[in-house]
Amino acid sequence: MKAYRLKVPNGRYTVTLKFCEPHYTESGKRVFAVKLQGKKVIDQLDVFAEIGQNRALDYTFEDIKIDNGLLEIGFESLVEFPFIAAFVVQGQGITKKVNCGGPAYKDFQADAPAAKTDSRPRDLPADDFYADWALAQFGPEAAGQIAKIFISLDGGPSATAENQQNTNLPRPSTWVGGPGGIRPDERKWEQVSKEYEFIENLAKIRPNIKGNGNLERFDYWLNNFRYLRAVGRVNCTWARINAAMKRVKDEKDTRTRKQLARRIALPIRKELVARVADVHKYLLATVTTNGAMGNVTNFQQHIMPTLLTEPGKELAGILGEELPADAIPSKPYTGPLRLIVPTVRGSLSAGEDLQLKVIILAAAAPKDAAIYFRPIGKGNYEKIPLTHIARSVYSARIPAGSIETDIEYYVEVNTIDGQKGTFPATTPNINQTVVIIKEKRE
Repeated sequence: MKAYRLKVPNGRYTVTLKFCEPHYTESGKRVFAVKLQGKKVIDQLDVFAEIGQNRALDYTFEDIKIDNGLLEIGFESLVEFPFIAAFVVQGQGITKKVNCGGPAYKDFQADAPAAKTDSRPRDLPADDFYADWALAQFGPEAAGQIAKIFISLDGGPSATAENQQNTNLPRPSTWVGGPGGIRPDERKWEQVSKEYEFIENLAKIRPNIKGNGNLERFDYWLNNFRYLRAVGRVNCTWARINAAMKRVKDEKDTRTRKQLARRIALPIRKELVARVADVHKYLLATVTTNGAMGNVTNFQQHIMPTLLTEPGKELAGILGEELPADAIPSKPYTGPLRLIVPTVRGSLSAGEDLQLKVIILAAAAPKDAAIYFRPIGKGNYEKIPLTHIARSVYSARIPAGSIETDIEYYVEVNTIDGQKGTFPATTPNINQTVVIIKEKRE
């Protein structure tokens, strides 16, 4: 966050800035400066040091002069990211109250669209951008339909009637003890699911996509959106299991508490485990890079302990027995065969080996896995088997002595249960190319 800018009539105003530290529990973790009309009004603000956690801290500044029709509240990061809870602007017969980053609350207006009745278009149109982007990514057969959906998610005015209810992308995860955290959502899933209706509209377009490359890129976005929806459903289920566990723990009689846990908490626990499995299914379908693998690690190490591990131990303790298999997250991968080359080299220096790491996600073991290469556009392919390193990681090396000129290659894997996968998806029509950069001689 850098600044808030509001259009207001020229004159003098009283500005009240409202802060509340919801995350940190010690001073020095978040420090920033605040400006009004470019003039620094707070040099170093550490809200926790001033008032503690989850407590309101207001600063009021009077006689703020506006002579260009624009009020600017600026922020300067010193330690971590600046933040603000709300602000109030009063003067020239107007009062403007904004709930920063949130929906309308009492007499404070929403900062961001929360529903169809509260939506607003983005500042600048993006129709031409998404039209060009969709054409390049997915081909001409469905580019127009896809562009309209992305425009609506970006807050644009050009949404079709069936997509107008979704003028902003839902955000089921946020910063909770770190990036990508989630919180229980006490709303009913029947209500929350309406925020994700655009996904089914997008999925209906899939049969129109032509070409393996276009289809791979389309599925990447579709699975990302399905992942968001799965996380949103986990949040709602999490709130339900929390409510059920509260009822269980409030019961004083040990025998009744155990019966209550089995009757109302255990079924929701099983549902939550299944919902988390859906999250992983769609998340693993999107991974193509080392950075994306970090999202999987984040869910495993950051979210799972609070979401499933510790509550599972608590529920098992109340039941007096181990949880059944369908109430415990499973470990084996059960999805379709996927080949991930996390680092794709497009060039090599002359005399350099091409070292390739390949991650094979498969429910069944590979029986044949190899890289095939040749000079670009000519000759027969040479085959080098992939070597198993550990778990699902394999590697191959094309020695520099076998690379005399620019090459093209593809990876092919066949599993014992009959699945076949290739990298890139466009093989054999379009393979991965590697250009050899030779030293320039004077």
